[in-house]
Amino acid sequence: MPLFATVLAHLLVLFLVIAVPLRGALRYNVLMRRIAHNPKLRLQFYGQGIFGQWLMLVPLGFIVFGLGWSWQTLGLQPANNLFISVLLALILAGAFYAQIFYIRRTSQTNEGRVLLRQSMSGPLHMLPRTRKERFVWIFLSLTAGFCEELLYRGFLTAYLMNIFPQVNFIVAIIIGAVLFGFGHIYQKLAGVVGTGLMGLVFGFLYFFTGSLFLSMIVHALFDLRLLLIDIQGIVDTPEDTPQAASLP
Repeated sequence: MPLFATVLAHLLVLFLVIAVPLRGALRYNVLMRRIAHNPKLRLQFYGQGIFGQWLMLVPLGFIVFGLGWSWQTLGLQPANNLFISVLLALILAGAFYAQIFYIRRTSQTNEGRVLLRQSMSGPLHMLPRTRKERFVWIFLSLTAGFCEELLYRGFLTAYLMNIFPQVNFIVAIIIGAVLFGFGHIYQKLAGVVGTGLMGLVFGFLYFFTGSLFLSMIVHALFDLRLLLIDIQGIVDTPEDTPQAASLP
């Protein structure tokens, strides 16, 4: 069983490193080509994401059982300092939602909408429009908060430190953040860098608190904040022209 679990751990890492980025890019390219003719593909994209992330926890269960890992090995334990943990979470949540306030204000002008369409071109078209899409997005955000943190912060950190004893906790967090960013390659370079940096933030939350629970909550809040953006107002507004901009 330990040998089987070790091989399975190697395979899961390879899946995270190779299959997840490629699969995400292919799915997103299909979405971009077909979404104008079939808007229901966006919901399908969300559903596949939810199912795929929970499915990856199945081999993780066999790995944990086979290698004799405890819940603490994956970071599933109470935080070391609850006060510090809550304070960090509030600061990060405030920063996230301040960004949304900026986006909402910027989207009120023609020039601002053009700027947002350019700067958010990677993930913009996958964001929810309808009430049903927004509802499913909630489950997608909660799934990402739990599953991605468990895989990229909990499992990868434990894997690297167990397989490569010379790798310490901080180095494992940095490697996990890089792979987390690369897993979002469908969001183009800006998305890879942005999600990689957020991976570092989530990782250091894990480091400072000794628990994944705060990282999971903050991660979910980070994704849920996008529900406050008027996506239709940004994307579906016709491209601005000098004539249009001069109108009252």
